Amino acid sequence: MWVVETSEDSAPRFWWGADTISGSDTSPPDSADVSINLQGAYLSAPLSDTHTHGCVGIAVSSSTEDMTRLLEAYRGMGVAKVQLSTVTLGGAEIQQILRAASSVMSENDSLLGIHLEGPFLSPEKKGAHDEALLSTASRPGIQALLEDYLDVVAAITLDPLSVDEGVIGWLVENGIIVAIGHTMATYDEAVRAFQEGATVLTHAFNAMLPVSSREPGPVMAAIDESAYLEVIADGHHVHPSLVQMLFREAPGRVILVTDSMPAAGQGDGDYTLGSLDVTVSDGVARTTEGALAGSTLLLPDAIHNAHRFGVPAKQAIAAGTTTPWEAYGREAPSLSPGHPARLAVWSEDARLTHTIHDGVVIPRK
Repeated sequence: MWVVETSEDSAPRFWWGADTISGSDTSPPDSADVSINLQGAYLSAPLSDTHTHGCVGIAVSSSTEDMTRLLEAYRGMGVAKVQLSTVTLGGAEIQQILRAASSVMSENDSLLGIHLEGPFLSPEKKGAHDEALLSTASRPGIQALLEDYLDVVAAITLDPLSVDEGVIGWLVENGIIVAIGHTMATYDEAVRAFQEGATVLTHAFNAMLPVSSREPGPVMAAIDESAYLEVIADGHHVHPSLVQMLFREAPGRVILVTDSMPAAGQGDGDYTLGSLDVTVSDGVARTTEGALAGSTLLLPDAIHNAHRFGVPAKQAIAAGTTTPWEAYGREAPSLSPGHPARLAVWSEDARLTHTIHDGVVIPRK
């Protein structure tokens, strides 16, 4: 039996169990059965990265073997649930990935689904997406692309100016979360997209119009329309003061994501992201044109960074654990007795120290 003692708000509390949570109290259980004792400041639901293109040298692709290896790698890093993200690809390649994901999801509950980032993005804000593969979407076209995979596609990032009227509505009606990103949309245009049913802003501040005095842009539209906002807290994509501002202006609606690419967990060097060549130097990934190409960030580090940037620890932890579940309409794992033992243990400064997955205690590497 494992026991976790937390000291949140200077009030000791204990959780214990094996493959399920057996109990929680201000006093510890009978120590005779305890084999593992852990101490931390906070206990949370497991981590969930809802925007990642890969890590440890593996990219999201149509290989079921690679998908499974990716999920194992994330779990080893403390991330129990993952929404794998594509880059801009052709329709046939997208469907190949969706078929592979369907197969993996039938056997592995770590995969929440696929997030399609592209191909319906703005050429002016393409970032690290292959412009030759970008396209616009009609309702019949997107229906033909996705109607056989509605149980696999969890979310799609799109430019509202690159899709016809009715596309956002059809996606939402079919249970797909619509995120706005890689767009030249103004504040008013973004507001309309949120009112049509979009509920997430993809990597706030990046690949979109900035906030300015007469054009607040998509970030302020998302804040005003009560949407969720992704942010990449690596210190390169967004200034720390703006990360702190998002948590202040959109409490409970900030999702910490990595937007990681295969170099995450690897190191500097030359990589590919989709069809593009990417160079990682000092931990920063860029295309040959100089655009940021995802990140080398790991989600536990994003949470610690957010706290280091001035975000209270509990808020930073929630942004990488429970808020992603809420944003995508899922019920977050419970910390109550009787539920599966899938937990994360944190230090006072929001560093992940251990995870517990179905009773197995895994130290942070």
